[in-house]
Amino acid sequence: MAKTDNEFNINGKLGNLIFFQRNGKSFVKKYAGGFVNSSAQQHPNTIEVKKRFKELSMFSASFKKHILPFNWKQKDGTFHNQLVSFFSTIKKETNQSTMYTALVEAYKNGKLQHRSLNKKCKLSPFYVQYNAQTNELKIQAGLVFQHKSKFPNAYLEISIGWLVCTEELELNLINFQNFYVPIDNLATPLAEIKLLPQIQEQRNSSTTFPFVGISIVTQDNEQAKLFHPFHYTLTTFL
Repeated sequence: MAKTDNEFNINGKLGNLIFFQRNGKSFVKKYAGGFVNSSAQQHPNTIEVKKRFKELSMFSASFKKHILPFNWKQKDGTFHNQLVSFFSTIKKETNQSTMYTALVEAYKNGKLQHRSLNKKCKLSPFYVQYNAQTNELKIQAGLVFQHKSKFPNAYLEISIGWLVCTEELELNLINFQNFYVPIDNLATPLAEIKLLPQIQEQRNSSTTFPFVGISIVTQDNEQAKLFHPFHYTLTTFL
């Protein structure tokens, strides 16, 4: 049986797949031994496990595709497995029967917010605050303060949008927009950045989740490059 040792790592057997870690990387392979006869494969419990894992894996793949505008510069080959483990943890914590109800319940109880989806990220999501009533996004200096000296003349690339999720787990990204802010704007410990994203498309509060991606980049436009392939890219629910 597969187990998670944190939000990002799955170890053990799930269905006919084996998850394992080697040299700090996540791997998955088909199970080649044990009870692989047809009766075992057709057992209701086996079928149910396969069904749940398929839903989880397909949703993670769709989710990764739809948040690509937030972190397309990031180079991390384990990101899909990280998402599978993350959403598996969310579903387990909420004890819901479907991924959709798990997401709604987790967001309602604040279990999606302030959890970085990038396991190697050095930017803490706790310094990013969003007020749904005023639509204000606030970023505090603590996000980059201990790293700022490494990146003179750098910028924060701040991407915000809303992910719409249906009961069938179909996703759609709306109201996506980018902001570029000099990192020096957070030069003092009490400094903060306040942004008011524009809303052009209506959103359903029960199925739409605000989402943000923040990266430390070299310049203030879309051609900007990351200072690091994954350490300084944060993606999280708001």
